[in-house]
Amino acid sequence: MNKPLHINVIGIIRAPSADIWKIARNFSQSWDLSSSCRLENIKDEHQIGAVRQFFVPDDEQVYAERLIEFNDSEQSYRYSMERGPDHLIGYQSRLQFKTIPGKDWTMVVWDGYCSAPKEQQSSVWSQVETVYRTNIQTLAARCGCANLEIPDGIEHVLLSGEPRLAVSYKGSGELCLFLHGIGNNRLTWQNQLVALSSLSLCAASIDYRGYGASGDYNGPLTEDALCSDIERVREYFKVEQLHLVGQSMGSWLALNY
Repeated sequence: MNKPLHINVIGIIRAPSADIWKIARNFSQSWDLSSSCRLENIKDEHQIGAVRQFFVPDDEQVYAERLIEFNDSEQSYRYSMERGPDHLIGYQSRLQFKTIPGKDWTMVVWDGYCSAPKEQQSSVWSQVETVYRTNIQTLAARCGCANLEIPDGIEHVLLSGEPRLAVSYKGSGELCLFLHGIGNNRLTWQNQLVALSSLSLCAASIDYRGYGASGDYNGPLTEDALCSDIERVREYFKVEQLHLVGQSMGSWLALNY
């Protein structure tokens, strides 16, 4: 085992946080991908220690999660997994809803922590991150908000090493790597990945170290460190050359590389 995985997904829903919280605060009701959700041990779904059991469509696994923290005023709760896939070890998650200043919109922050065997870490991270993002979109739809589509067929991998690097890609052929700007992340480029993959290219995007789902780092954020991250992506795809497309800071980084 390496150090625990940290899965972090942030989503924006164009609705007041109070309206969204009315739905999401229901620990024993299905508002996400789960079905047949029910409390196992007590009647109060907000009592610390409450355990919910549920199923996921097309999955024979029985899941159970225990509430370990609930805060109505902060619109957040934390839970741990009691029963689930064997490769999810020590899984805990925290879900929080924050009002975006100056707008009647909500920022959804979903953090998960778990350990997994080294050979399964990338797939575990990808699966959990996809569940978080899909559940946020499902919640937006249930609030009557526009449901932003998540393109099909994009693969997500977590490159091993220090720090771990989150990469999304689609297609095969020559590698075209998209580099995001300050304050952004690799998911900005989802539509471009789909479009370029139809041209017999492997289109990919990266979260820089310290950004999005990539790991944090020690010391300053330097040009050399960022360029070494691009090198790790190139080596992962086993290509000698690559095309770079950058936006804002990403353009600067492409020139430095």
